[in-house]
Amino acid sequence: NTGKISNVELQFRKKDGEIGFAMISCEFIELNGKQCILTLVNDISETKIVSHALLESQSRFWNFFNNVESIVWIKDLEGKFIDVNVYTEKNLNLNRKQIIGKSIQEIFPDYKGNLYTENDKTVINTGKIHVFEEEALVFGENRIYLSTKFPIFDTQGKFNAIGAICADITKLKKTEQEKEAILKAVPDLLFKIDNNGILLGYQCI
Repeated sequence: NTGKISNVELQFRKKDGEIGFAMISCEFIELNGKQCILTLVNDISETKIVSHALLESQSRFWNFFNNVESIVWIKDLEGKFIDVNVYTEKNLNLNRKQIIGKSIQEIFPDYKGNLYTENDKTVINTGKIHVFEEEALVFGENRIYLSTKFPIFDTQGKFNAIGAICADITKLKKTEQEKEAILKAVPDLLFKIDNNGILLGYQCI
């Protein structure tokens, strides 16, 4: 009815057999007293390839982000949470809406918020990856995390956020402490061995 179509996406096959994509617009015009069809064809194959690659990349990222069995978060440079993964929501017993846009002090006002902030500032000030041992109160239990924190840059190369992957090492630390306690409880021994390596005796010291 309008005598034209605008920005219709179509597929076509190139000479080499590959599938291409085009954006087509057509309209009736009068040229030298005759009705003609003006057709504009814009090859958007490269744009489609880039767009598809971006979607694939985003999909892989979000699959990784939400399936890591560790606390994972992204903050802006002011310390406000930009995003958290599902594991973080479960461990903090909070949903994303209760976390996004808030600082760690607002979420944990009475529990080592300053330590987290100082560690974040170290990454912000250096622009480098750092690893910290941090503690958090989770469901009333003190947990120990090995936190890898790193700078995040935008597409222009500007440092605009920090990210972290925090692995729970509470059991590992407890095992280490138990081993140390056992070693401390065992007395030191002085062994007497001859030149042939035969044990002649020992005594506690």
